[in-house]
Amino acid sequence: MEPLPTPAANLTAVTYDDLWSLCQYYLACARDMSAVQPALDPHGIQHTTESYILAALGISLSVLDKTHANAPPLPSLLELKFRCLTTQLLLLYTENTQEAETHLQKASFLAQKIDSTYAFKFFTRQLQCTLYERTNNLPAAEKMLMGAVQEAFESRFVLHGYHFLERLQQLLAKQGNFRKVFNTIMYGIKISEQLGNTAMRIYLLLLLTHHALVFQSVNQTNKLVNDLKNFFTSNASVGSPPISADKLPRPLHLYYFSLATLNYLKGGEVTLAREMAGRLQQTLDAWQPTSSQEAQGEVFLPLKMKSTDGQLHNRLVDSGEYGGHVLYSDNWSRADHLGVKWLSRSQLYPLVCLLVSLCYQGETSGGPCQRLLNEGLRQVRHALDTMSGHFSPSATWDTFRWYGRLKLHLLYRLVDLSLAQCQYDVAEKVLLEAVSQADSLGEWEAHEQPLVALRWAMLCQKTGQPLQALEFYQACVESDPSPELRVLAQLHQVLIYLSAQYSNPAKAQELLGIIRKACDGTLPPGYQALFGLLDSVNCTELLEAKNRLLDALKLGQELYDTQLQATTLTFLSTIFRVTDSVQTENMLHTSYALSEKDDHTVPMLIAGISLGELYKQGKREDEYQQQTVRNKEIWQRALESLNRPPLSCPDNRKPNGDS
Repeated sequence: MEPLPTPAANLTAVTYDDLWSLCQYYLACARDMSAVQPALDPHGIQHTTESYILAALGISLSVLDKTHANAPPLPSLLELKFRCLTTQLLLLYTENTQEAETHLQKASFLAQKIDSTYAFKFFTRQLQCTLYERTNNLPAAEKMLMGAVQEAFESRFVLHGYHFLERLQQLLAKQGNFRKVFNTIMYGIKISEQLGNTAMRIYLLLLLTHHALVFQSVNQTNKLVNDLKNFFTSNASVGSPPISADKLPRPLHLYYFSLATLNYLKGGEVTLAREMAGRLQQTLDAWQPTSSQEAQGEVFLPLKMKSTDGQLHNRLVDSGEYGGHVLYSDNWSRADHLGVKWLSRSQLYPLVCLLVSLCYQGETSGGPCQRLLNEGLRQVRHALDTMSGHFSPSATWDTFRWYGRLKLHLLYRLVDLSLAQCQYDVAEKVLLEAVSQADSLGEWEAHEQPLVALRWAMLCQKTGQPLQALEFYQACVESDPSPELRVLAQLHQVLIYLSAQYSNPAKAQELLGIIRKACDGTLPPGYQALFGLLDSVNCTELLEAKNRLLDALKLGQELYDTQLQATTLTFLSTIFRVTDSVQTENMLHTSYALSEKDDHTVPMLIAGISLGELYKQGKREDEYQQQTVRNKEIWQRALESLNRPPLSCPDNRKPNGDS
């Protein structure tokens, strides 16, 4: 790399315009370096990028230093540009918010003073909003953005209006205010319809779907997913002027198929989820980014522009007023397109691995889950290793945290799979890695405690430690988890209270009542099936028990959950045993085969014992002897799982420890 000039360079030797151009050159080099795939030397690339950025910042600070002898006067427009650049780099790459605020105040004053720089009034507002967010003054940031959105659209600066609107909805989402998010995006959709910006309208509908899914607005999410489905799957034209999906960037297709897959999974519609996941994989594999910007997740949406925007864009290009934004391609870099940022290609691959694995979570052997989870973890670990411990902007920290959270979800899914496969040593090892990852993100108490406690409890329950399992389930409930997690923990408590060793039917019924009241008829399909099983145990009428179990079996088939199907069939066989021995035997054979396929030893043992009793009752001695031998082998395997060493949960992660 060529040697970089020091900040103390003699400013009289070159013009301010030359120094501005040099800053832009270094920032352009930094941008190009950050777009390089760091396969061979990620740390070297990161170090070089840092050097370019620091050089640009050093030059800008030197220009603004008034103590240089014989330095010529700095023109107001150039001072404004250098102060905006300095503010931006200080906010992105340092913790020095106080100095950034000083430069921003002077820049804002100059922007108001210079009539020809209306765009800088918007840019200084953007920087002011970033400063508010960095100093955690979110109410002030919200107020400023709301005013900027309204002023930009009223002044016919459409690009700026959309940019501030997108930033406002992000801020409101972080504050957890879905009503304000909804109203903000709907305002943008209304503006888009009035202006004929159909592509922008589609993008805003995707954003609204995303937020509705996150905030668990079930009806709203279902409506949005279904409304957009025909557009993205059949390439139908919509809007005025009409536009079809093939005219939009591929990342928007990936965005929709990701949202649709997750929504169908949450609703228990696994067949539809698999269809969307298949389209998601095909679209990702076929996607060939046309630029490094697109590969990094930045796409441009075509807009119908007003004349004001075109004139403004030309001034920006001619004067280089937005040159300080060159490191991150700005939203105004193309006059008739708005740049929006989603996930990069490298982020999408592990995310798709997770989503597709969730579609096959009921099939614990023979399916693609293990391969997908391992591949997703491999990619995430590589990304985290590449970014770890290096000078980077706050935007990169957000990406680092995003990868960290995705890694946690992949680890949790791998724990669930290992538990279903009775690989308890693997489950424990992966769970300990999840604890370490949660600590590294500093999000143990805020997000991860209930998720880890739930899985420690499952591991205890699976390995014959029901008392410890009850403690961990209760710890999960008391850590204020999501309603879905709370219900899952309480349902597992019910199962323990219904067991022969810790039988407490009254407590089980009490918990079932609490769950029903909390859910108010909105149980997810998987929980409905489990409720059918539990309710059948307490039914006094055989017909009612039979109907509940048949409903549970149907749900298990729709969810492709082999363990749930096997357990339900075993329960059903007890009802049919008195009246239809042939049907009973068929059910037990199916239950046994499903459990054997996925290596579920306990359900397989229960079905095997019932088959042995059926053979003995029918005087089928040879089959009885063969089944007895098989049952002893299965029992030995189950016993090995129950006699494994105690769990190595860290002391500060136990229910009675300090979290």
